[in-house]
Amino acid sequence: MKKYFSKHRFLTVLSLFFFGLISSVFLLLSNNQVNAEDTINLYSQISATPGITTPSTTDSSNTVRFTVEIPDFYDQLNYDLDHNISTNDRNYSIAIYISNGPGGDYKQINSVLIDESNIWDIRADGYTYPWTVPIGTETGTYKYMSKLFTNGVYIEGSKSNEGQLQVNSNDDLLACQEGCQLSVVADKTNLNAGEKVTFRVKYRDNTTTSPNYNLKMWVSATAGGIAEEEKCDATIRNDNTEVVCEWQTNTGTAGAGGSISGEHNIVAKVFYKGVATPPNPLYAYWSGIVNVVNPDAPADGGIEGLDPETGLAGPGPLNFGNPFDTDTLAGKITSFAMDTVGILAFLSFLVAGIIYITSGGYPAKAEKAKKTMIWSVVALVVMVLSYGIVTITINAINSIFG
Repeated sequence: MKKYFSKHRFLTVLSLFFFGLISSVFLLLSNNQVNAEDTINLYSQISATPGITTPSTTDSSNTVRFTVEIPDFYDQLNYDLDHNISTNDRNYSIAIYISNGPGGDYKQINSVLIDESNIWDIRADGYTYPWTVPIGTETGTYKYMSKLFTNGVYIEGSKSNEGQLQVNSNDDLLACQEGCQLSVVADKTNLNAGEKVTFRVKYRDNTTTSPNYNLKMWVSATAGGIAEEEKCDATIRNDNTEVVCEWQTNTGTAGAGGSISGEHNIVAKVFYKGVATPPNPLYAYWSGIVNVVNPDAPADGGIEGLDPETGLAGPGPLNFGNPFDTDTLAGKITSFAMDTVGILAFLSFLVAGIIYITSGGYPAKAEKAKKTMIWSVVALVVMVLSYGIVTITINAINSIFG
């Protein structure tokens, strides 16, 4: 063993082995996800229907439909296909923003992850998000826009045009013009998933006491979403008689029916039901927020790919991709280095072979050439092993966490 594994040769092989490992890890750390800079000129366009809206008594007139289109998305998907980049590697997402009050800063109201279930529809028709204007929204002109992300990183230049939405107060739409008082008191406004929140509701107006009033209450299924899940449908009198409504939150993941973590919109309305034909006129409304904490269900509607802290599109699943992808700078550096080692080892083997053949009657020269040939082969084997170890390890990580 000492004859072939002298100290300096062993250290040489060990150095080659660690060179392969370190260079591969360098590549992975430099390119553990597909970069936003790798996209072509992606940009978004957004429009709203209707452009003027009033938060009123019916769902149709207080809901704005934002439509985001991505004109070059088809070309981008072809680019990804040519470079062996899958939708899961990209984790594309669309975020929609509206100003926080007339002339205010932007806040995000929705984000959607583009995956196999919706990618073709979005490519063809864009993405449409219905946003209910919260009751009590201040009258004025609101700005809105959209942005595109890949793996939680904003795609430079993808911000859409800036649209404007006119919102008008709906106070004059109430059937009751004065004296209508709707009081809603929640026993808790911050709760953990699995707890129940109780709302104590009272209603009063200046008309004759009557039981012909209907109380309805809705809760948003997603944090910051539309309050459309009905939680209460009860008769209420207009004499401050208390009615109790409840919302039982659930533990578990969003897919298993768990309540989404975050601030949920709550809306209560009182209608007069003593009329012969619908729609029954609205007499009073109330809106509020209840915050639910559920570590098992991410914020913002449970949409995967969103950062639970910011609500913005966040990093996708852990995926190191192809550790030797030559379409990236780090991949080119690593491939060049490994190719160089391979070429040097081959040349060393070739030269040693020539020396061995031409050694003639010089045993020492032949023995030296033989050793050089052996260590050239060992160097090639070590390089291949380092490549294999990194590839197998990363594929295993992708399989577990991807």
